[in-house]
Amino acid sequence: VQHADACYLGRCSSGGTCGTYCGQCSFSPTTWRVRSSSVYMSRETTDDTQLVFSNVAFAGGMLTNANTLINAADFDLGWEAGFDISLMQGDGYGGEVEGRVLYLNDFTDREVGTGGNVELNNLILFNGFQPVDTLNPRTNPVNVAADYLSEFRTVELNYREVFTPWWIVMVGFRYGNLDEELIIRTADSAAVPLVSRTEYNVDNDMFGFQMGTEFILASNPAGWDIITTLKGGVYYNRVDLRVNSGGDGFVNGQGSDVRGETAWLGEATLQARYHVTCNGTFTFGYSLLSVDGVSLATEPVTTVLNPLSGPDLQVRSNRGTALYHGLNAGVEIRW
Repeated sequence: VQHADACYLGRCSSGGTCGTYCGQCSFSPTTWRVRSSSVYMSRETTDDTQLVFSNVAFAGGMLTNANTLINAADFDLGWEAGFDISLMQGDGYGGEVEGRVLYLNDFTDREVGTGGNVELNNLILFNGFQPVDTLNPRTNPVNVAADYLSEFRTVELNYREVFTPWWIVMVGFRYGNLDEELIIRTADSAAVPLVSRTEYNVDNDMFGFQMGTEFILASNPAGWDIITTLKGGVYYNRVDLRVNSGGDGFVNGQGSDVRGETAWLGEATLQARYHVTCNGTFTFGYSLLSVDGVSLATEPVTTVLNPLSGPDLQVRSNRGTALYHGLNAGVEIRW
């Protein structure tokens, strides 16, 4: 009995049949397949950075006696829906070209806090010394709201080769984009409050080649397959960082920075596939995706707002990790 995957690629080694559930195998030189899945995934927050302090005091321009009011680890970005679509064309000899798009909707969360002598984590400096907000008197308590937004999408172009009826090897090109934004707002308790708004926008554009494998762990004549897929690669990451700070009563500032880094992206999926007909299949599974070496909006930034020379972004870490995991369910159609 020839395995179903060889049939799906338009190839039979003998007899022209592909199992009791797949029927006659097509001998067409090209075979098309489309997979369309809905995904529901969680974005784990792995960054541990102090973002906002209370009870701040300064000595010689240095921050002392501060308590953490908001930490990046406090954010719970939760679960969001998205889609995963692949289009494949077989060559009739055991290989096929695949194009794939994975898109996840915005992950968002808000953290709030109230404290006295509030300041950001040395993120916005004036001439390299005290943070901007300390240039103005505050009426305590100060209310703080921090909004975190994160969006991820990826596009692939792969060539897949069937080495055995149960084993597929793939190589290809992949583009990934991680776009993040952190907005921190503060307002004191005065009748006419002093209001500030600081935005950190960071865009990670990743380009590179990947390798992977797809292996059929189990196959049932009734129509069930259990499949695992592993893929990964090292990527050039173009990081675009933009910072905007402004509000009532103090100097507005802007800064930007663009540079190249190295990132890694890996993905693993375990999936059950049920063949309703030779041309129609239901799929259900669980996926894990990790992006490492990227710049996150919650990472430390030092911005010097110098009225004479202009703003300058001085410090940025690119060792962040974005981790996604969750369910996928969909259909596959072949013609």
